[in-house]
Amino acid sequence: MLLALDSCFNACSVALQDGQRVVASQLQVMDKGHAEALPKLVAACCDEAGVKLADVTRIAVTQGPGTFTGQRIGLAYAHGVATALGIPCLGIDSLTAIAIGAGETVFVAQKAGATGMLYCGGAMEPQYLSPGHAATRIPAGTKLVGSGANTVMQFGNFDYIPGHEFPVAAKFAAHAATLPFPSQLPQPLYLREHDAKPAAPFEPVRIRQADASDFAQMSALHGMSFSTGWTETQLRDALSLSGAFALVAEINGKVRAVIQLQAVADEAEIHTICTEPRQRRRGLAKRLLDAAMVELQKRGVKTLFLEVAEDNAAARALYAALGFVENGRRKNYYARSGAHIDAVLLRRSVVR
Repeated sequence: MLLALDSCFNACSVALQDGQRVVASQLQVMDKGHAEALPKLVAACCDEAGVKLADVTRIAVTQGPGTFTGQRIGLAYAHGVATALGIPCLGIDSLTAIAIGAGETVFVAQKAGATGMLYCGGAMEPQYLSPGHAATRIPAGTKLVGSGANTVMQFGNFDYIPGHEFPVAAKFAAHAATLPFPSQLPQPLYLREHDAKPAAPFEPVRIRQADASDFAQMSALHGMSFSTGWTETQLRDALSLSGAFALVAEINGKVRAVIQLQAVADEAEIHTICTEPRQRRRGLAKRLLDAAMVELQKRGVKTLFLEVAEDNAAARALYAALGFVENGRRKNYYARSGAHIDAVLLRRSVVR
């Protein structure tokens, strides 16, 4: 079973291909929110096909060019699932994916953000060109597609096929299934420099074991992250359990992120993981998890579990990127504002 993914431009799409046909597909057009949407679309696709994510044996993902955030979201998700399941993952450039969707040899011209430039491909190797330059590169008799096609058409009389402004997983899945899968994970395909300017260097981060002197800061941090934060007493009780331990990420002498786990025999569970809101998107959660993995391996743990509320899209996207896959559900586990939310059970292997 092949899982095909795309999140490079203004859409997210997912498809499952069984080797002969596409058995399920999902598509959502959007300008932002790809990280939250992609895991939901994958889950919906699996439900539609009547399979589990664990049934997937190969993954094909668009690797760019595209929006810097969008293409990284798709790749991170694909990397996480492929690593967790131990399956091969193939990258396909987004322009080729669009051309495949058109069903014939075409010249793809995609808008490159607000630069006024274009990502061009399909009938040529992917390049970053001005509309005028792109017009000179279109082979005779080749039709034009893409979100930037209208800007190219100002420089010549070209045949245009509308409706192909982003990759659609259901259209490139069959092609991807015929390609040889590499042994290494695909990397982003960038055709230009990113727009963001370099920020000031971050302060150094220290990852260490938590102790009783950290409970006050850990409790305050937990309260910033969850509606029902843990008290110092609850933290002390949790860490007094057999096999329990916690790691913190410390910056300038202050606890900024924490992970607390409990190991029993060859299994362990994450009880909580959280980051100070203004310190998010710095990779602290991943660094804590990596450090926890080292400790768990020392303890002979093979499998790590956690649970997350079904409607916590941001956390689920993070866990998917970190290699967790769904392992089950606890129905109506969380109660909020009169609503009952499922707890999604996740797992990943400790030994990579």
